[in-house]
Amino acid sequence: MAAATAAVAANENISCEPFYLNVVVVDSSAAVETKVEEKVGKGIFGLKQKAAVAMAKAVVNDEKIAGKLAEKLVDVVPAAVEEMGIGLSMDQKFQKGPFVVLRVHVDSIDTDTLLRSAKGAEFADTFSTMLECFRTLGIEQGLATVKEQVNTKVTESLMEKLAEILPQKLAENQIEATCVAMSAQDQAEYFYEQISALDGQ
Repeated sequence: MAAATAAVAANENISCEPFYLNVVVVDSSAAVETKVEEKVGKGIFGLKQKAAVAMAKAVVNDEKIAGKLAEKLVDVVPAAVEEMGIGLSMDQKFQKGPFVVLRVHVDSIDTDTLLRSAKGAEFADTFSTMLECFRTLGIEQGLATVKEQVNTKVTESLMEKLAEILPQKLAENQIEATCVAMSAQDQAEYFYEQISALDGQ
């Protein structure tokens, strides 16, 4: 009971700063080719397939793949991290060519679920007991400090993990992409650098 109460208390007043995922689709040609090969048979000497692949590559470019990818990530990523006790919202803020910017905001943290999955049951129980002690003793500043540190740590870890995992998952689907996570404070400078680079191509 104390653990559940502490977990609920840890969920209150979430004030995580949003962050941004900057995704660039570098090469999606292998994914396009594979999809076409699945849908179109070989035909005579593979000519039918080669013609279909060439036509698909002309029509489906990295820009179109990036747009579809952003739509998919906005749905898939929040669902995946929810299992870990993190509720987040994600929306597409920008797209130009193969460059897509996604805004990520942590809406809620179920500290108990998160700690159980990351550190184990014993650590989660100890953490919950500590929060309950703070509340019982009226040490509100201690509670506020712990919440702030948890929020910061979760945001930093998510930024690091998503930037690392997304390109790997996309590579499994034959899409070569890069992903850079930026804090709200650093996003503007990074964004304008990327736009300048795209305009210079």
